[in-house]
Amino acid sequence: MLSGKNKHAGGDVVNYMSVDAYRIGEFTYWLHFVWTTVLQILIALVILTYSVGWATLSGLVVIILTMVVNTPMAKSQQKYLTQLMAAQDKRLQATAEALRSMKILKLQVCTY
Repeated sequence: MLSGKNKHAGGDVVNYMSVDAYRIGEFTYWLHFVWTTVLQILIALVILTYSVGWATLSGLVVIILTMVVNTPMAKSQQKYLTQLMAAQDKRLQATAEALRSMKILKLQVCTY
């Protein structure tokens, strides 16, 4: 059985830990964001209905259509963001390897 040290480099572990810490810190914000957003939308619809009347429904239809149209775009953006992050990971690994190799070469040249 391989331990975590054998499977992941030190930088990977630090990266995972920083992402986890960030997500834990943002959890309360997103937890309250869900219910406050629904409450704000309901309050806005009540105020709008009181001010404008039944024409509020046409605005609500436009909002719903906009959300439906944006869903495929958001999914494709998430897919491309995932690909970008994978490419950045490969670039960082190659850079780290190059720097390690330069360090080894420099130490070998200095000893002669």
